[in-house]
Amino acid sequence: MPRRLLDIGCGYGGLSKLVGEVIGADEVHGIDIDEAVMEEARGKGVQSVVLEVGAQPLPYADGFFDVVMSLGMMDYLRTFDDMLQEIHRVLRPGGWVLIALPNLGSWHNRAMLLLGYQPRDVEISRLTLAGVPRRFYRGEQPAGHIHTATARAFTELMTFHGFRSVRISGGRPTMRTVKPWLDLLDRLFTLRPTLARRFYYLGQKQPA
Repeated sequence: MPRRLLDIGCGYGGLSKLVGEVIGADEVHGIDIDEAVMEEARGKGVQSVVLEVGAQPLPYADGFFDVVMSLGMMDYLRTFDDMLQEIHRVLRPGGWVLIALPNLGSWHNRAMLLLGYQPRDVEISRLTLAGVPRRFYRGEQPAGHIHTATARAFTELMTFHGFRSVRISGGRPTMRTVKPWLDLLDRLFTLRPTLARRFYYLGQKQPA
């Protein structure tokens, strides 16, 4: 049974706590760059620290964790290598890693590019949301998404960094009210991870 869980990008800690309870972890740890959310996360029993992931090493010993997860924050990093190397270091051999990312190869992004629009999850400005269809994103501002990956590219990268891919699943973000046929299309493409709006990668650290 997993003893220690780390959630990178834990936010307020609610999901960290839930996953920890589901897998029966004895300790739940969290990392986030936002000091403002730490007090609430700690109040939920998440042992949280403030850290800029990718710029600083994780403050844990080698092989300390049984499970590491990061759901929806890696697209804020310039590159993924530093974070993945640190995840590999702090995981025990055979430990599990779960990562979720927007899918650059999603049906949605493919359609946007075909029509000449900018994919929503690849922002080129911190001041304005440039190039997206305004009628769908009216009132939204840049969130800090630098880039993301296709499911295939991310799987190859994880293999390069010493992980065995166990499963890739499709997902979708919480949808605003849209036309019913678009919602149905989105649900159907979610069944195929390479075309889904989000993908979830489950892997294991390879033994040395």
